[in-house]
Amino acid sequence: MAAASNSINHRWADHQLIHPPRHHHVPAPFLPPEIIDRILSFLEVQFDMRDQEEAGQRSARVQRDLWACTLVNRQWNACTVQRLWKNPLIMSPEDFSRFVECCAISQDAGAHVLRLDTSLFRVAEPRDTLLIRSGIGYMPNLRLLKMSCDHFRAESLDEIFDRCQDIQLFSLSGTPEINLNAPLQHQSILNTHGDLWDFKKHPGTVRGIRKLSALCLNNVTFVEEEADFYWLLYHGLDSNDSGGNNLVHLNLGRTWVTDAILAPFAEVCPRLQSIVLEENSDITDWSIERLAKSCQQLRFVKLRNAIQVGDRGVICLVTLCRNLAFLGISYTGCTDETLRAISAHAKNLHTLFMNDLNLSSEKALIDLITKRGPQLKTLGMASIDVVSKAFCVTLAKHCPNLEELDIAGCNGDMMVDRIDEESADLVVNSCPKLRTFLVGTNDGISDAYLARLSEKVCIDQFWLPPPDELTGADALYL
Repeated sequence: MAAASNSINHRWADHQLIHPPRHHHVPAPFLPPEIIDRILSFLEVQFDMRDQEEAGQRSARVQRDLWACTLVNRQWNACTVQRLWKNPLIMSPEDFSRFVECCAISQDAGAHVLRLDTSLFRVAEPRDTLLIRSGIGYMPNLRLLKMSCDHFRAESLDEIFDRCQDIQLFSLSGTPEINLNAPLQHQSILNTHGDLWDFKKHPGTVRGIRKLSALCLNNVTFVEEEADFYWLLYHGLDSNDSGGNNLVHLNLGRTWVTDAILAPFAEVCPRLQSIVLEENSDITDWSIERLAKSCQQLRFVKLRNAIQVGDRGVICLVTLCRNLAFLGISYTGCTDETLRAISAHAKNLHTLFMNDLNLSSEKALIDLITKRGPQLKTLGMASIDVVSKAFCVTLAKHCPNLEELDIAGCNGDMMVDRIDEESADLVVNSCPKLRTFLVGTNDGISDAYLARLSEKVCIDQFWLPPPDELTGADALYL
């Protein structure tokens, strides 16, 4: 046996390296550019936000690592430089100013920039006009632009869209320049004729708006004095002018627009798939009906806290927009009638937020879950006071794909069988994909139970976020 073992070891040794390199410092083997590019792609993987790594920290780490890769050798530098420049992290006006100086020195580098997000700080015109216009002008291939600017001017938008003709997502917050001497207009948006934002004087902006696939005006607060800004946008989108527009995603959240704004926009954007209208307390069922009739490809609608919207408008939405998958109607005037319409027509709906609706009974809820439960992934219905154990039993029976559930604060004084720990356990045990469950502030749920529950699922608050196409998340627009 010993001889056999020695023979095996001898043969094994023969297969090992018998001619090792003479020098310890051997050059690294040549890697094809495709392999290096594949390696670099792992630096930009988007992590689950449950890893608790903030987006800014993640971007800073990616840029740091990409910078280190440019220093490996010339080959790695050539493969890395485009990734380093295409999505810069800019945290302050000082960062932006230095970045613009770099682009001025090396205009080839500016041509690599595809995404520019300066929304983490606010600039203002006329103070920063030169920085805005000249800086963005060095980046002709931009596809995504986010900016926050006070008193922004039409001439600046003209220059941006003239120099950057490939922008697909434009996100703007702040306030437009206004003409304090112009008379107020109290009729439709179509009747405004301000000189500052006259669409005939700003063809660059009109052409740029028409090319966009996503437009985000979140927090560009609408007042009568600023109606001319929306008039310019309307003409950029007006399909009667020149072959239609490309707009698919629109965010008008927290702008406090009125029916006079929403209805004309809807009529000229038939391709819309996503719209955010949260916190707009002046829009009514009238404009929501026109939205539904004009934009029947809608998949995502958020009406949170649109307090004058009720059954009539939302029923029209779910009846005509058959592709509807995400619907947020929390804190609106919707009642049992809306839930019955969702049960009957919303065949593709998988995400529904309806917090604090005024329902007359639990029946419409149970019928909705019975009919649409198998497709539901996210359900937010906090503070609905007609919910009992029977609803939890229905959830457990009909929602095998449920991932997020909020039934916190569903304490109805008139309910006999209130939600308790046993019914909550039934939901957790019967929904195998459930990863977030809010059931606190119910009388039958103790703090000790919530502590135990947190070991099984997440119990943190969740919301209906805008679609990735409106936020520019992940690898979109690259």
